[in-house]
Amino acid sequence: MSLVPPPVTVCMPSNRRLAEAALSIDSAIAYVEARGYHLVVSDNSGDPEKAAHYRDRSDHMTYLVNPGLVPTANLMATLDEARSVFVLPMGDDDLLSAVAGETPFDFSSVGDDVVGVRPVLDVWAAGEGVLRRDVFAIEGEGPLDRVQDYTRKATGDNVLYYAMYRTKHFREIIDLIDRFHPASRGDLDWAIVYSLLMAGRVMVDPSTIYRYDIGRWRRTAGIEAAVKGFYRDAGFGETALPFAPMFHFMDCYALSFRPSLALGEVARIKGLYGFAMIYLGPLLRSSEREPSRFAGMEPALAGIRAALAQPDDYLTNVYEACAIASEQLKPDLAAGAMQWLAAVHDPDKARRTIPT
Repeated sequence: MSLVPPPVTVCMPSNRRLAEAALSIDSAIAYVEARGYHLVVSDNSGDPEKAAHYRDRSDHMTYLVNPGLVPTANLMATLDEARSVFVLPMGDDDLLSAVAGETPFDFSSVGDDVVGVRPVLDVWAAGEGVLRRDVFAIEGEGPLDRVQDYTRKATGDNVLYYAMYRTKHFREIIDLIDRFHPASRGDLDWAIVYSLLMAGRVMVDPSTIYRYDIGRWRRTAGIEAAVKGFYRDAGFGETALPFAPMFHFMDCYALSFRPSLALGEVARIKGLYGFAMIYLGPLLRSSEREPSRFAGMEPALAGIRAALAQPDDYLTNVYEACAIASEQLKPDLAAGAMQWLAAVHDPDKARRTIPT
């Protein structure tokens, strides 16, 4: 194997058994072999047949067996093996392929203002085929421009998660979540992508196709069941579900202060206001339209509304109001939310003082 790191490492945490994951893993192996990239699979399925099948399968793959790892830790295990400048997170029900005849993307030409390079993405559903193809770039000059641009283009699906991002940014975000997040949920991918967009633009690699299996996200019933599962698994009751936008805001807010995110203060503040508009505005309007869903939380909502009416420079009082509201949805979460924010600001200090 070459001592020169590949430009891209495909990082696949895999929980499915062999029969369910084989197509996906095989497609990734074929892709990295064709491109000279590397694949890291962290298998937490506990399927010995799968481990035996893929162990030593390719010089372009590192296969880790990590039974019992929770999802974020399993993803982190793949990132710990990456030595490339860019990483591509991949689901073990998706497919990856190189476009025949297309020149591979030249990563050496990517400027410092670019945080990621996205493949052409086909949104696919079993029995229906490709539902649509997404090829948009995110070119805004400032963090708020890029966040707003993606909000308009995403159409409800967080398709930009599956892109080749600078390892230093992607790894930092996942590490912060894995070590310090007080109530890690399965819908943190939006905060991850928005935090990445705060760092830079996203270009398009026309030579790579990523087939995303939309699966349970195709129908309303599947979406609702998935979201309920995310919050249940994180220790919340169903009363927390209407507050999902608040938790999204809190995650985006905290990750806006991570150490490698080099922003001018005006740009950072604009981004924070953008997240408040994206998430807290709809939350408060929803509480007015459907007050029964927010019964008992009226004082907490009033606190958020009051903080938004008179925000301080960095919307710190808005975050604090959200933390107070979160305490009513999960005991001790207010303190956890403030610890999480402090840990993002100074992870080295947090590692010394917060048990992980």
